[in-house]
Amino acid sequence: MAGRMFKWSLELSEFDIRYESRKSLKALVLADFVAEMMSLSPTTDEADKWTIFVDGALSATGAGAGIILENENGIVIEVSLALSFPTSNNQAEYEVFLAGLRLAEDMQAKERRIYKNSQLVASQVLGEYQAKNDNFSEYLTL
Repeated sequence: MAGRMFKWSLELSEFDIRYESRKSLKALVLADFVAEMMSLSPTTDEADKWTIFVDGALSATGAGAGIILENENGIVIEVSLALSFPTSNNQAEYEVFLAGLRLAEDMQAKERRIYKNSQLVASQVLGEYQAKNDNFSEYLTL
């Protein structure tokens, strides 16, 4: 991979273009964003009701997650995450589910409605299905 990046940077240098690698999103940046949104959010009861849409995905190159939070006043927060550890598709689904709940908690949501496209994860969280794998039962205890 490093050789390919070096080759590309040499080719780009002919056109006075520099390659700069993307920096990872630090937790501090996300915390600052949440703090900023908290100061902008109204204090009515409607601001405490959040709808959360979550989806996780796994591909040959890695796993990722998408989260959208929306409150009754129309404030929308969109977050995408790259999971930096080896995972299965179901684990990615659990990780994005928990990340969505944590973000709603950071927004001090008192009422949460979460939408998830994984019937397995949703049914296990609701207690309709049992987790047969110990790895997944750990997620349910959180």
